[in-house]
This record gives sequence, C-alpha cells and structure tokens, in this order.
Amino acid sequence: MHARSSVFFILTILILAQACLDDLLSPGKGRAVDGPPVTRSQVILTADRYASVHWTMTEENRTGVTCGGTFLSNYPVGDRIGVGYKWGGWNDSDDFLDKISRAYATGTGGGLAGRVDGIRKGDVFINEYHVMLFAYETTYGVPMIIDSSYEGVRFRPVSWSMLASDGYSAIRYNNILEDSDPPGTISNPLDIQPGIQEISIEGNTRDVVSIEFDSYSIDLSSRQPGPEVIYRMRTDGTVMLTASITESKQEGINNDLHLLSSLDRDGARMALDCLAKGDNSVEAVLDAGTWYLIVDSVNNFPGEYTLSLSFGFDPGGVRPTDSL
Repeated sequence: MHARSSVFFILTILILAQACLDDLLSPGKGRAVDGPPVTRSQVILTADRYASVHWTMTEENRTGVTCGGTFLSNYPVGDRIGVGYKWGGWNDSDDFLDKISRAYATGTGGGLAGRVDGIRKGDVFINEYHVMLFAYETTYGVPMIIDSSYEGVRFRPVSWSMLASDGYSAIRYNNILEDSDPPGTISNPLDIQPGIQEISIEGNTRDVVSIEFDSYSIDLSSRQPGPEVIYRMRTDGTVMLTASITESKQEGINNDLHLLSSLDRDGARMALDCLAKGDNSVEAVLDAGTWYLIVDSVNNFPGEYTLSLSFGFDPGGVRPTDSL
C-alpha cells in the first residue's frame, strides 16, 4: 500500500494503534491493545490543536534546510492557521513549530455505501491514501471532519457520497473510552457560581458534548445547528448578569451566546424560553432562580471560546453565596 501519511498521522498513532479494521461497531473483538486508553473528547481536542496552530510561512520554509534544493512548497509566504501538510512521518504541534522556526519545509510539492450507523466522534475514515477524524454529522446530514489536507490541518465538511466514491472505510480505536454523561449537556449542565469576581471559562464547541438545540424562540430567523455547551446558574437574589464570549474569527469560529429560563424544547429542537441572545454578549437582570447560558455554534462553525461573566448585585436583595 502506498500510504500517503502526514503530520496528521500522529493522531492516528494515538487514536488507532491496533484499531479493528473490519467492524466499526464491534471494535477490538477482545484483542490486546498497545495504545493507552483515550476518551472521545481527548481525541477531538487533540486534533483541534493541530487545526488551531497559528504560524508564519517564510521563504526559507518553502525550500527547507534539509531538502537539498529538491523541494518547493506550494504554500505562499505569510501567516497561516493549521499545522502544515507533511508527506511521510509525523510531528506533534510543538515539534512542527520548532522545525518551522529552524527553516524546515512544509506543504505539498514536487467504502462507505452511505451513512455509517453508530459512528461517533473520534472515529476515523481511512482509505489507501488518507485519514480523516470524524467530529459529528450536522442536522443537515453532512459529516464534519478534521484532517491534514494540502492546505494544512483543518476542520471542514465532507460528504457521504465523496467518502463512498473515494473508498473510505470507517474504523474505531479499540481502546477508546466513551464519554459517559459529559458536562455541558441538557442532563448535566456545567454549573456557574455567581460571585463578586469576574469569571473566565475556556470552552470548545468542537468537543461536541451536546447538539440538541437548533434554534431559539427569541430569533426564529437564525439557525444554530452546530454543537453547543450548556451552563447553569442558580441565583438567590436579584443579579445583573453581563456575559461575553471571545473567539478566533480567523479560524472560522462563530459561537453565539443565549440566556434561557429553562431547557425546554419543541419537536424541532427549538429552545422555548430564550430571553436574550448575542453574537458577542448578553446582559440581563435575573431574579432568584435557575438560569441557563448556552454557547451555540452558528452554521456549523464551532471552536474554542472564552466565556467571561460578571455579576452585579441589588443592594436591597440577597447576595448569592460568594465563592471567595
């Protein structure tokens, strides 16, 4: 087999090890596994680090100090996002950045019969030449993957028909661990304790812990079909909430923030009790009770974000328990 591997193959080394190649739904079949256990979230977040590396292509990186003048990359000089393509071997993201700083070269130069039942995030599509890490299927039936393309490691959509026509099979690492009731879902929201200090929370909707809300009652014209992360706040008295999210638009990430009084949905996965929505921030006066914040990706552009929250208290009301 003429296997065209790439820097992305470090992921398959970590993920696949001795993966079962003949039966996606029964991985392992009791065989020994040399690789360590790894959760599905660890798989996705490891891959996402490769897709999120910021670096600069220099003229020296187009030819490389080790190539003897036989290589010319098709990457233009300038800033890039996503670890560069490598034909043969692998590097982790730190090794890649180190070699780029030392003028190494990077870049290119010189079947599935349909939807695979039971496929989950962290499983892999593979053919003779390439591997793709499956993240999730959109509500429109489009597979979202992370792979090392000629343009570098990136998060992107593909199609079931392309996977079938290009001879991809679906495989699963037989030492993968299921994420049992992960935090950030309807059944297990991430709790936020209001206090006098500003709170900063790092998150990543590409982890796909929840994909249960497609729209919100406050804005029926907007669709949010991508994965989300759900937070819960309990207040003992009147609170002025200010919440904001920051993210890298350069990386194609677009998350919105939603404030809800309940997690009730209709049959179309629309949140029924959405009080406020914002692309970057929301503000609201909250009475005593239970409230929810949802960071939801727009049009399947999930990714890393920082959620910042501050709470102003009504002097005449009851201050929520301080976490100091």
